[in-house]
Amino acid sequence: MVFDDTSGGGHAAYVARLLRAELVTDSSNADPATKVGQFNEYRPPARPFVTPYASGIRLEVDCGDCLSDSFFFSRPGRIATVTYSLDDDEPQAMKKACQLARSARSFRWSRSSP
Repeated sequence: MVFDDTSGGGHAAYVARLLRAELVTDSSNADPATKVGQFNEYRPPARPFVTPYASGIRLEVDCGDCLSDSFFFSRPGRIATVTYSLDDDEPQAMKKACQLARSARSFRWSRSSP
């Protein structure tokens, strides 16, 4: 998915905002008065990386019983995310997750994309 970077801070600022929102969920879940806990969307820490094509950040998606990660990339004015998700009962799920992560890290912006 590609969307406008409305804050102008790039993928690092976007991921920081996502993780701040997770802190609100965590504090709500820690409150003994909370009857029904909220499901987190992402599990820190953010894992920055650099490829020959781009720098990015990987976040583990907190989906419960699956293997799922999101990768975030940016260029001026735009942010892109690449996400995969596999059920943990999937045969060879870890191997497939590694292959999908390697593929996600090969992301390149097209020359024609704004």
